[in-house]
Amino acid sequence: MFKHIRLVTILFLPIGLSAQVTVVEDRANKGQLKRMVYEDWDDWQPSQETNWIGLPVNLQGFIYWRLLHNPYYTGQDLRPWRPTGPFMEQYGSLLLQEQHDQQIEDSMQAVLKTQLSTHVQMSGGALDIAYQIFFGPKFNALFSEIDADITGFSKAYPEVFSKISNTKSFRDFLESLDITHDDINQVHAAYMDKGKRIEAYLEILHQLEKRQLWLNKYLGQYALLARFPTHEEAERTRKQLQKAYPRNDARIVKEILKTF
Repeated sequence: MFKHIRLVTILFLPIGLSAQVTVVEDRANKGQLKRMVYEDWDDWQPSQETNWIGLPVNLQGFIYWRLLHNPYYTGQDLRPWRPTGPFMEQYGSLLLQEQHDQQIEDSMQAVLKTQLSTHVQMSGGALDIAYQIFFGPKFNALFSEIDADITGFSKAYPEVFSKISNTKSFRDFLESLDITHDDINQVHAAYMDKGKRIEAYLEILHQLEKRQLWLNKYLGQYALLARFPTHEEAERTRKQLQKAYPRNDARIVKEILKTF
């Protein structure tokens, strides 16, 4: 019997003890922690207030704050994060500096975009859009036509071509083509305004088209001359005609009279 009573007492003893435990709340310590972590400066515990007749509500708090630590109690708010404290001033300065830095960054970005756009427009080479789209293919087509005309003429009239290839006019023409190639490469690689580049291309294109027309006329004249019979060939043809058609004055007169 006593064993059962002791067992029940041991089992329920923790419950009885826990019911008697009370949590001690150190409000003074919590108030000090609030001041230390910059949360609240005016949490003075124990209370230092007085009632309506001027007597302390809590004598311990009144003595501690009003008498012993009155300079701390009546002093200014010492929290670094207080609204008028150094943190807010420094944080405000930091925000202004960030805004100023952002303005500088935005200005630099705008200048960079402008410079990059100018660089793209003025750069040659792979960034020369006018050459890539129009002028490059146009120049290549004209040079190919000129090469094809010279090659075709040399194959059709090799003897005539061997003669004209040593003439000054034809050598000057070939030299002008080399100069045109150099001009195109210089304009294509130059760092210059896009409008000036297009004007230079148009001038080169105009001159190259004129040179192509000159070559066509030049080769056409020599091709026409090459088709004419030589003096020896003409003399042989005349003799062959005389043999095939001997001279007969009477027959010639009759042929003339038939037309009347």
